[in-house]
Amino acid sequence: MPTSIDDALGLELGRLLSSESDPASVHLAHGRQLHAAQRFADVEQLTLHAVAIHPDDPDLWNLRGVALRMLRQSDEALAALNHAVILRPDFVGALVNRGNVLMDLDKPDAADTSLRRAVALDPANALACNRLGRAQLLLGRADDAIHWFRAGLEIAPGNVVGWIELATVLDRLGRRPQTVEVLTAALVANPDHPQLLDRLILALRATGQRAEAVATLRSLLARKPDEALAHYHLGDLLRDTDPDAGQRHLRKALASDVANPNYAFALMQSLEAGGSLKAEGEALDEAYGLASIALASPALNGAQATVLQAVFARVVALSDLEVLDNARARLGARNEVFTGGLFHQIGRASTLERRRALLEQHRVWGRAATSAVTRAPLATRIRGSRAGKIRVGLLSSDLRSHPVGHIARPILEHLDRDRFEVSIYSHHDGPPDALQSQFSALVKAYHQWPGISSRTTAERIAADDLDILIDMGGHTHANRPDVMAYRPAPVQVSYLAYPHSVGLDQVDYFICDVHNRPLTPEALIETPLVLPESWIALS
Repeated sequence: MPTSIDDALGLELGRLLSSESDPASVHLAHGRQLHAAQRFADVEQLTLHAVAIHPDDPDLWNLRGVALRMLRQSDEALAALNHAVILRPDFVGALVNRGNVLMDLDKPDAADTSLRRAVALDPANALACNRLGRAQLLLGRADDAIHWFRAGLEIAPGNVVGWIELATVLDRLGRRPQTVEVLTAALVANPDHPQLLDRLILALRATGQRAEAVATLRSLLARKPDEALAHYHLGDLLRDTDPDAGQRHLRKALASDVANPNYAFALMQSLEAGGSLKAEGEALDEAYGLASIALASPALNGAQATVLQAVFARVVALSDLEVLDNARARLGARNEVFTGGLFHQIGRASTLERRRALLEQHRVWGRAATSAVTRAPLATRIRGSRAGKIRVGLLSSDLRSHPVGHIARPILEHLDRDRFEVSIYSHHDGPPDALQSQFSALVKAYHQWPGISSRTTAERIAADDLDILIDMGGHTHANRPDVMAYRPAPVQVSYLAYPHSVGLDQVDYFICDVHNRPLTPEALIETPLVLPESWIALS
C-alpha cells in the first residue's frame, strides 16, 4: 500500500528522533520539509533533538526559532535565534527572523537594530528591507517605512503583499494619489493580480477617478471576459448611472463565482435600490430570492445583515426580519454598521429597548468614523475674524429631483442672499436633472463630487471656510455623514432628511420641530434646535 507524503514525513521524523548518528544536514533538510508542510510542532520536536546532538549548528537554531515563533512561543523563539546569531554573527536570515520575533514582542527598537544589521550585511535582501519597513511603522516613522518598503519592492517587484503594505501606509496617511501610483505600478509588475486590482479600483474611486476605474475594468474584461472581480467592480460602479448595465455585470460576477457572497449582496443592493428598466416588483422578487438564500448562511456578517434588512423591509417580510434580528443579536461585537443600513432600522425601533439599541449602533458607527479621522486628520486651519455674509454649506446628495430636494426648494428660493452665501456638496453619481439645475442657479456653488473620499470632501469643504455645515442626507444612499467627523466647519448641524442622530459627537445641533423632537434627551446625541412653527414632512 502506497505511503502518503504526510505519513512518509512522520516515519522519517520518528527515525531521526530515535537516532543520534545523522548529520546536521539531514535534520535540517527534513525540518525544512516539515516546515513547508506547516507541521511546526514536529519541527520544534525535531530541532530540540537535533540541537542537542549538533549544538554548534546555527541553521538548526534558526529553524528552531522560526518553528517556535509559529507556535507563538516568542520568548523561546528569541532565545533560539539569539543563539543562531552568536554562532554566526553575519547570519542574515536569523537576523531577519529575530527582527520578526522582536516585533511580535513589541520591541521595535531592538527589531530595528537587528534588521538594520541584516540590511547592512545584504542590501539586496528584499525580505530584510520589507521587515525593516514594518519596524519603522511600529516606531511611528511612516516616511522611513515607505522608503524601506519601496527598497524591497525594487529588489522583488513580484512581492504582492509588499505592494499592498506600501499602498496601505500611503492610504492611511491620506496620500491617495500616491496610493494610485503605487498600485498602478504594482499591476504592471504583477499583471491582472486580483488583490492588486481590487485595491486599485477602490483607490481610484476614493480619489474621484471613476472614469479611470471604469476604463481599467473594461480593458481587463476585453482580455478576460469572464473575470468575476472585474464584473463585480464594474457593476458596482455603474449601479447609479446605468443600473441595468450594472446589474448585468453583477449577475455575470455571481455566475462566475457563486461562492463569493460579495457578488450576491452587491446585486441585492442594486435590485433593492431600483432605477433599472426592470419592473420594481420583478427586481424585488429577484432580490428577495437571493436574500432568502443568504439568510441561511452561518457566516453572515453585520454589513450583509444590513443589506438583507433593507430587502426584507421593502417586501414587508416580517418573519424574515425576525429571523434576521436573531442573527444580528448573535453577531454581537462583529455586528458592523455601514452608511445606508442604519436608516432601514429606524422604522422598527418600536420599543424603548430597540430605540436605545439603535442609538448605540449609531454611536458604534460614529466611533468608527472618528477613529478613521484620528489616523489622518485635516490640517489645522486658523480662522481670522471677518465680516460679511454667513457662509453655509449643505452636505447632501439629494438636492435634486428627490423628496429632500422638493421639500428643501422653498428654503433656497426664499433665502436672504444679503445675509447668507450657500454652497451645496453632493456625491450623487448621476447626471444633473432640472431641479438640480435650479438649485445651481440659486446658490454660490453646487459641487458634485461622485466617488471621492470623505476625507477629500472634508478638505475641499474646509477650504471654503464655512461658518456652518448642514448635513441633509444622514445614513441614506450616496450620502456621506462621516465627512462631518473631520469637522470641516466650526458649527455642524443635522437637518431635514434623517430623523435620528447620525451618531457623531462632531455634529453640534439637530434641527427638529415639536412633532419629531425626541421625548427624552437620552434619545439624541446632538443639541436640539426646535423650529416652533414647522412640520418636517420627511420625518
